[in-house]
Amino acid sequence: MQFLAERQFDWGDWVYGLWVAVVGGGSNAVTAGIGLIVIDPGDFNLHKAKFWTMVAGLFTVSAVKDFFLYLSHNPAPKFTTRSTTTATVTGTGAGSVVRMTNTEETSMPAPVNQGGGKA
Repeated sequence: MQFLAERQFDWGDWVYGLWVAVVGGGSNAVTAGIGLIVIDPGDFNLHKAKFWTMVAGLFTVSAVKDFFLYLSHNPAPKFTTRSTTTATVTGTGAGSVVRMTNTEETSMPAPVNQGGGKA
């Protein structure tokens, strides 16, 4: 697990994506709850516990489904990308020229062989 200590993971975006998946999936319960009120207002209305129990169950099932759907597409956080800008100045005074260079580096884990060392 040495490569984990040497690499930077983008945990913020990954956790945010999980949260968005849960909230988005749970929001389906709101629209389903409105559908319940429209279809059967006698049994499902805002004043009955049966309605809120159904909405809570729908929220849980939809949120869990989207949570695992997100994990199927993003099983682990991505590695961070570092951007550096380098300025090179040639010449002096009014005739000097500045050259800007941008580089991006994405940290990737080194391949590991079966013996546990680097390949």
